[in-house]
Amino acid sequence: MEQMHLIQQTGGIYCDINLTPAFQTPEEFHFEPDFDIGPREEDICDKNNPLKDHTFKAFLMKHIVKAHSEGFFDNMGKYTNMKPFFEVPTLESWLIASNILLGDLNETKRQDESNLVTVLDKLLGTEVQFSRLRCHKVYPLAYALYQEALPNHYSKAYHEKQLKRAASILIHHAKGPSQKKFLAQLKEECEKIWKNGRQTCEVHSLFKNPCTKPLHPVANNRKSAYEGKCDHWNGIQYISTCNCGITQISRSDPFTLKEANYHFYELVGNDCGCYRLDRVIFPVFQPSTQDYRAADVNNYAGDGPPNAQIYHDAQNTRSSNTLSIINIGKLWTAEDNATPLSDQDPLVINYLNNSQQNDKHLVRQASTTEYLPGMVHLDSPPGLLPEYPSWSLVCRGPSSLYSHNLGLHDQPGFLAGSNYLLPWDVTLGEIDFLLPDLLKKDVFIKRTPIGGTIPKQSKKLQRCPKDLNSVKIFIGVEYECLRGHRFMSSGPGKILKATGNGIVKENANKITKGNMPLYLPCPCGKVIAQLMRVHIVTPKAPVHVTIDPKVRPAPNPCPIFVTGCQKPIALSQSAYWVLRLPFVYANERNCYSSPSVLKRLKYGELFGPMYGISHIE
Repeated sequence: MEQMHLIQQTGGIYCDINLTPAFQTPEEFHFEPDFDIGPREEDICDKNNPLKDHTFKAFLMKHIVKAHSEGFFDNMGKYTNMKPFFEVPTLESWLIASNILLGDLNETKRQDESNLVTVLDKLLGTEVQFSRLRCHKVYPLAYALYQEALPNHYSKAYHEKQLKRAASILIHHAKGPSQKKFLAQLKEECEKIWKNGRQTCEVHSLFKNPCTKPLHPVANNRKSAYEGKCDHWNGIQYISTCNCGITQISRSDPFTLKEANYHFYELVGNDCGCYRLDRVIFPVFQPSTQDYRAADVNNYAGDGPPNAQIYHDAQNTRSSNTLSIINIGKLWTAEDNATPLSDQDPLVINYLNNSQQNDKHLVRQASTTEYLPGMVHLDSPPGLLPEYPSWSLVCRGPSSLYSHNLGLHDQPGFLAGSNYLLPWDVTLGEIDFLLPDLLKKDVFIKRTPIGGTIPKQSKKLQRCPKDLNSVKIFIGVEYECLRGHRFMSSGPGKILKATGNGIVKENANKITKGNMPLYLPCPCGKVIAQLMRVHIVTPKAPVHVTIDPKVRPAPNPCPIFVTGCQKPIALSQSAYWVLRLPFVYANERNCYSSPSVLKRLKYGELFGPMYGISHIE
């Protein structure tokens, strides 16, 4: 306020010798306007502090006493040392001046009220004039600062950042009651510049990166994130691999689920040629009319769409002998306290014939007029299928394509020593030694060493035959980061590392027993790697390797996503199969992409048991 007092004193707004001063103040009562601070409630209600006399008489008498005693000494320049004097007007002069003021204030004689207010404001509104002049002087500087180095198109965040910089100049250098008015004017003018063809689209991608294209009509009437066509772009590029793993190219940051899980792999598949490979066709929506639409899943109460029909399947036509499924650390048995498996113990898996099971079950016919937005999960409404597949399961060819000595030498992006599949030795027992009554009851056989005994359900312990068939399956759980780095895992949270001679010491027991983390820190140290493929080389034995993948990409209450197949998928024998998992997971409400920071390995999981074996009759 000392600076304001000096400026007003220099400008002759108040002094003693000047003939047109607005007012005068003694030094200890310098003019200090305070426009924003009002009486506080705690000050009014505070009874401990005595009330002070704030009458106008006390205020005026303080100045009168000062004027008649020592004066104010507010003169500047050559009049600095002159003693101030006060002239008392005569009665005649006083009456003349009073009549003029009364005449102007008389409502009947006022012809131009706005002009009078302007004159009074000019003569008496000193602080307002000062504030207005300062704002007028500083405003062009703030306005120019906003426009400094503006790009052709910029986001709302950049606009607000520039506006904040410009407003700080106005707030720092412009004071008084006009400040708020000029701040509002600055905000309005800057928004006009931004909205005059400089706005960006700012629709976020599935990885939460905004579109950097100029504002276009699709952004205002944006379709669902699950629809295919997309005009958004932000310049961010990732590196991804095709379904079979042979071709690796760059890809744009996806803005729709169809672009992320379907369009890109169709495009790269044409370049790679893997679209011609044998594949498993996952259940998808088959429209019966051109007027199909996405279903409103919020209105489904579990009864399915109106045109979905329920019928009874008299008998399961798929007649196959299914092996007992390997669970986390043990085989599912008739007993809950089965001994856990070790990596060295052989696996004895016995067939259980379920071809005689004739239980009827409900099968829901899929809707042909409404499709499921997003992907299939365990809580999806029955009778709804997605418009396109987000998974891929292709057969690269015969099992001879993979050499355990060479590894995946024809696939790019793998880290050194991490391009090998892990052997999984499974010992198959003969079905003949099982008692007929056990077969009828579908009792699971407990894991026993070679030469051991069968479960206690039998009345008499029998020796397990020693001539057991053993099959070798090669399995690889592949992770891939957004920079195209790929590596296999030897167990939950572990990266496979072969020796310098290409010798792999680990086996696949750890990756087949239980859950596998969906995300791992990439060795490059920059991004998170995601579980993208499962490689399976099936044996020549008369068995089918089956897979039933289930993925939860985020902690609960995130849904568990599945392929949509009602039964485990049986892979042909003596073949090299590659299961490609979705790049992004999404249900009808939320989208789940890879996290930017991985705080714990179990953030997302591929659930086990995923693998099984079924006998070929």
